[in-house]
Amino acid sequence: MKKMTTLTLAAMLFTALSVFANEPVLKGDIDGDKEALLEIFEALNGTEWVKIIEGDEYYFNWSEDEYVEDFIGVTVEDDRVTALDLKGIENLEGELPAAIGRLDALQKIELSDNLYLTGTLPDEFYNLISLQEIRIANTSIAGPLSDKIGQLTQLVTIFMEKNPYMTGGIPAGIKDCTMLDYIRVADNVRMDGSIPEEIGNCTNLTVFQCERGGKWTGRIPEGFAKLPNLKYLNLNENSFTGIANFCAEGNRMPSTMLEIHRNLIPFGDLLPMKNFTRSATGGWYYRFIEQYKGLKLTKEEIKVKGGESLVLDIDELLPNHGGVTFKWFKDEVEIGTGKKFETTMNEDAAGSYYCEITTDPDILNSGICPNCEWQDPEATINPRPSEMATNTTAVITVAMDSGSGIDELKSAEAVSVINTNDGSFIIKINNDLNNVSYKMININGQVIASGTIKGQEQEITTSVPDGVYVFLFDIHNKTIAKKVVK
Repeated sequence: MKKMTTLTLAAMLFTALSVFANEPVLKGDIDGDKEALLEIFEALNGTEWVKIIEGDEYYFNWSEDEYVEDFIGVTVEDDRVTALDLKGIENLEGELPAAIGRLDALQKIELSDNLYLTGTLPDEFYNLISLQEIRIANTSIAGPLSDKIGQLTQLVTIFMEKNPYMTGGIPAGIKDCTMLDYIRVADNVRMDGSIPEEIGNCTNLTVFQCERGGKWTGRIPEGFAKLPNLKYLNLNENSFTGIANFCAEGNRMPSTMLEIHRNLIPFGDLLPMKNFTRSATGGWYYRFIEQYKGLKLTKEEIKVKGGESLVLDIDELLPNHGGVTFKWFKDEVEIGTGKKFETTMNEDAAGSYYCEITTDPDILNSGICPNCEWQDPEATINPRPSEMATNTTAVITVAMDSGSGIDELKSAEAVSVINTNDGSFIIKINNDLNNVSYKMININGQVIASGTIKGQEQEITTSVPDGVYVFLFDIHNKTIAKKVVK
């Protein structure tokens, strides 16, 4: 082991100044770093690690007998470990141990392409006060990012994509990571949290990407409009349900490429943003098309009495705009237009409905931003300025109300049978019913009489012997049985 050099007067002065400036003071040493690395090595099956570089296999030499400077994947500067690169290591498996938090001089950590790296990031991970770059992609790391991320005040880059077991969203503690320049948390299909307003504190941020997460939700915060250096904001293919008006007075972002298509954002939120400035000296590229299931109908499932009006409406009415059209579909077949669809309820009206809202080209889909540093390669090759923007409501299932206004618990009281003892029966139905069909059967199940009740009362005359009989009534797809004795 190499001996540590004696702290020079200049270094001592630097340390004192750092304390004075409230900068974090490193407490570890190279021996402590080595001890931590060996604990990580043991926890992650290190004796079996293999790194393949250009077809050659390299086995890791971490041991007490080696200098830390010679450890494969480790960078040492000024007698401290400053970088740990364990990308794509065969046979690396297990959970990251608490020992990782003792590498407090670590500036860069790379753990990508290790599918058997599991568990959550330990709380000690957030003790890496010198960390500037996190790269953890294509692993089985699970759970959410902790609010303690705010302790990593030196962070510049967060690259954490394709981790299928990560959950949650961006914690509010991000507000203290004011040096952040780049955040990519895309393709984490189980991340189901939101983005806090505190993102507006990260004023150095140039890129934020969480596309194809699927489950990110909530409102896209106004905080993004406070980022003067933002060049690229990609929130495509998630479940965001709203967006702040980035076009409001004093609330405009700079030359930013904005992509938020395939979310659940109502056009009512998007249309006010259609006047983004687009010019050769600044403005936006934006793509909002295909906001599926963004508008909600009154309910997900409704029942309507036969003969009454079936009315389907959209809760969040859109601004009156000539470029917006509406098409209603029932069981995938177009049936009408307009913000509201209305018909008379009957058996044929039952089914699955949705409304498709479309805007004219360019209302919600701009051309390429001429001044954007980021460009969408696909859009550059195949520009979309003429593509229609669509927003489809969630499906609503409509069914006939089987009770037709009668409480199901009281449905048996809706009809009565009176035995006159002279060979006839009087059937009475309440005023809410009409054209009720009936069958009269004997104890052997034979049908003695059948027909339809006209009006609210009807007499049925039969010549049957004494005995027990049952009347069966069909009341809106429910069978009501009444026993009578003659």
